[in-house]
Amino acid sequence: MNSLLDENIDWLVKDQGVKINIASKKEQDFLVGGMKSLLIAYDASSKEFGPSKVGFIFTTIGKKLLVTTYWVTVKGFAKQEAVLDGILASVKPAR
Repeated sequence: MNSLLDENIDWLVKDQGVKINIASKKEQDFLVGGMKSLLIAYDASSKEFGPSKVGFIFTTIGKKLLVTTYWVTVKGFAKQEAVLDGILASVKPAR
């Protein structure tokens, strides 16, 4: 899980120009479709889009691990939260 997190953070930082405030890290356990999940979230920013939120959701789907990554502006978070909820509602256990 740590290597997946590092890869995703590297992509955001190096390829997308996102500055992640590592000190703002928040973790939360919750269920996605009845499956154990962990949210790791950060405050972030970019020159192009300004203040934003970055999150990584790790969901155990059977013997596999699903990683959902989001990066959304602070202004757009309220609108996009429903979209993210819809994506998570569609997650089903792997067979």
